[in-house]
This record gives sequence, structure tokens and C-alpha cells, in this order.
Amino acid sequence: MNAIAETTLRLLEFEEIRTRVAGRCLSEEGRELVRTQPVSSDRAAIDAVLHFACDLRKLVETEPLPPVEFPPIRRALPKLRKSGTVAEGLELAGIGRFARSAAAVRRFLAPHTTREGGPRSPLLAEYASGLPHLSRLAGRILDLLEPDRGGNTGRVPQA
Repeated sequence: MNAIAETTLRLLEFEEIRTRVAGRCLSEEGRELVRTQPVSSDRAAIDAVLHFACDLRKLVETEPLPPVEFPPIRRALPKLRKSGTVAEGLELAGIGRFARSAAAVRRFLAPHTTREGGPRSPLLAEYASGLPHLSRLAGRILDLLEPDRGGNTGRVPQA
């Protein structure tokens, strides 16, 4: 990979563009990911990202993204990796909303097909298939926190 000179990055206003892109992210985690992406001069890698971005743009121009909410969850995750840890209600609610939104984005990307039955974008379909299935997790978390949702008692299920 060829390194890109700092002078070139300044002339192209790369950091300003990165900041603007980060500002359009729906989550703090997404903003951080954009801010930390390495600069690439690998033409094949750049083309792959551009094709993905073009396909995603075409999709959101024809259908609006479903309502999503991605509250910050970064601080809660390391704590939850430890066995026996108990999450605070607000942390758990944030994780549940994040998981519900991630599941909505997965569904939004995955089922899109052409009139002929094939995916509108094989790139988006492939990306969606690699995302974890979080609908059940989100539902269980939110059922615990909102017992009147779907008639759940609000009790923690036994393992």
C-alpha cells in the first residue's frame, strides 16, 4: 500500500471530510469508527467501499431507513463481559434499544429484492447476512424492562 503524504491529506481536507462523515453517524460507536479508520490508497479496497456506499445510498433514496436509536453502549459492554455482572437498568435499556435498532437495520438491508427476485444489491445482502441476529435479544431485554410489553411478567427468566 502506498502511503499518502500529510500534505496531500491537508490539501484534500481529509480530516474535515472525516469529521463531516462522523457527524452523520447514528451512534457514538459509529462516529468513533469513522474517526479511527486508517487512510487507504489501495484502489481495490477503495472501490469496494465506494460500491457499498453507492448501493446503500440508492436504497435509502428509495426507502427510508426504519426509525432507529443507537444510544452509547461502549462503557457498559466491558463490564458485561465478566461472568456474574449485573447491569444497571439504564445500561440494559440502552443495550436493548441498540440491539433492537441493529436488528431493524439488518432487516432493512437483508430482504431487498428486485422484481426478478434477486437481491437489489448483493453487497448489502452479504453485509446484512454477516450481522448478528439481535431481535430476540432485544425483545427479551426490553420485555424485562417493560413488563406490560406483550404481557410479560417482568421476571428474569431462569437459566
